[in-house]
Amino acid sequence: RIYHTKAWKKVRSQALKRDKFCCVFCNASIKGTRNYSVDHILQVRDRPDLAFDVDNLRVLCSSCDNKRHRGKSYVEGTNPVEINGEPASSDHPWNAGTF
Repeated sequence: RIYHTKAWKKVRSQALKRDKFCCVFCNASIKGTRNYSVDHILQVRDRPDLAFDVDNLRVLCSSCDNKRHRGKSYVEGTNPVEINGEPASSDHPWNAGTF
């Protein structure tokens, strides 16, 4: 898997720094925690050519990551996301242009 490679560790670090160690959806700080992931916007299984492209990565807190990947612990009807992984609610800070 790609997640144990030097290339992944490097691009992951770049994404964390670029996103200032904050979730891009809810702006929660993830610094000093393990409750986050560096998420592929377009999934590796669909676009393996973008696996190490920092522009295809974003930092998500565990809560937003779980909502993004409905197969994890997503509960239907709670803060849904669009198919592209962005929040569906127009009230969400991501859609309100506050990021």
